[in-house]
Amino acid sequence: MLRFKEYINEASIYDSKYPRSSEFTLNARTPQNAVHKAIINGLGYPSGTTFKKSDEEPTSEKNIAGEQKGKNVSVTLEDDKGNIVQVWGTKSAFQGAFNKGNSKGGGKMQAADWEEVITIAHNQSLEPTTGLDEAAKMGEISLPVKPKIASKVTIGLGSDILKGIKLPSDPMIHFGRKTGSPSSTWIKTFKDAGIKMNSKTMTPKTDMKVGSWNISLKQSGGSQLMSGYKGDTMGVIMAAYDKSMKEDKSEMMQELSTLKTDFDKMYGDVQSNFAKSQDVGQGSRAIRKKVKSGETLNAIETAVMDVIQKGTIVQNTISGIFERSPRVKYYAVEESMTGNMKFSDDPPKANYLMVFSPSGTGTHIDKIDKKIIDGYASKVSWNVGMKSAGGKGALSLRAIVKDEYEPTLTMKQIISESWDEMGEDISYLTEGLWDKIKDKASSTVNWTKEKALKVLKSFWDKIVNKIIALLQRGFVWIKKIFGWQPVVTSISNPYFV
Repeated sequence: MLRFKEYINEASIYDSKYPRSSEFTLNARTPQNAVHKAIINGLGYPSGTTFKKSDEEPTSEKNIAGEQKGKNVSVTLEDDKGNIVQVWGTKSAFQGAFNKGNSKGGGKMQAADWEEVITIAHNQSLEPTTGLDEAAKMGEISLPVKPKIASKVTIGLGSDILKGIKLPSDPMIHFGRKTGSPSSTWIKTFKDAGIKMNSKTMTPKTDMKVGSWNISLKQSGGSQLMSGYKGDTMGVIMAAYDKSMKEDKSEMMQELSTLKTDFDKMYGDVQSNFAKSQDVGQGSRAIRKKVKSGETLNAIETAVMDVIQKGTIVQNTISGIFERSPRVKYYAVEESMTGNMKFSDDPPKANYLMVFSPSGTGTHIDKIDKKIIDGYASKVSWNVGMKSAGGKGALSLRAIVKDEYEPTLTMKQIISESWDEMGEDISYLTEGLWDKIKDKASSTVNWTKEKALKVLKSFWDKIVNKIIALLQRGFVWIKKIFGWQPVVTSISNPYFV
């Protein structure tokens, strides 16, 4: 007996408030009522089949089921293949046999459900006498087969999808519900990003396996290029950045050269901040004392990070490297399709791409090669933002302590090493950069100030060169230097055709 909560899911499919194309699922119930019997026994549709209401006429008597008597009403329906059927029955029987929409009663088809439909259809094609359950067992699909999957196989939708496709004559295995093992690259990528690896991210790229063909299945016009799991998406782009640096450093250096220009633009602000921090209105002895105590070095660190973190120049350029670079994009698309960097074992890695339509038309399958990857890479674009690696959510990743910007440990080290490499020239950063030194003549102040500015620029260049050299070594240095990690904020043209 149904509980009241289950009754309210049942739908008055005959009601005129439900217009053409409204979806209804033939539910499963015991015992079956007259409408169930008319559709299942008379028309051959199993429970779980999703229909759309229609206003067309059935093409023959064989598409009409049920009894035309008394107070019975008729409902005209369209099945998955576009066939029109008409069913007669009482209003109460219709209400008890259907659920509104395609999600009630298990009618909504998920990606893994289509994989099972195709797997069963392929295995049945190897031997015409193979039954539904036997074909499912060959494909390592758990029994009983879900009604919604059985309905698609029964009406031949799986066969239609595979029509014209030449596959190896081996049994097909449904691989998509398994889990792959992460590669050392993937483990390191997630560790570098500070992301906890989730089992969701280890879903295989291989959905169906037949012979040596590891097939990734995508629905035409409706399959995302990248996983919806945010860590996986970020991992793909980070790994693509690292592979680009390793495989095509010349191109990536061209991208990073833009950073050098950006840092040059920022120098004026660094100079101004540093000058203000040292404008103590005291003599050079007091300033030298300040240097010795480490206060000047701290002031430089603060001046540098204040400019970098307040501004958007560096953030935008680093984001642009991910967005613009043809190599990063190519490797990201390749990884999204194959999982070559992600998995340590071969079965989860896809080497063929099958694109299908639920209507059963236009299926095509291609070996994943440079031509296929280039084709999709040319259509895909994404926006990559920078966010706090510490999870604070601030775009500029600032760690504010009493309104001051705290440099990362790596940035402190870069600045400190550059400071040490300046040798005796650092003395010019303690004299003459400001105009309030009182124990020197005016001409000496001007000369020393001019020299100090040159030294400061040289010092800044050392810092910049060290940053760029580290960025060549991989993504992790973006996080270590600036405290940032990329996050994909949007993807355009992600669908398969």
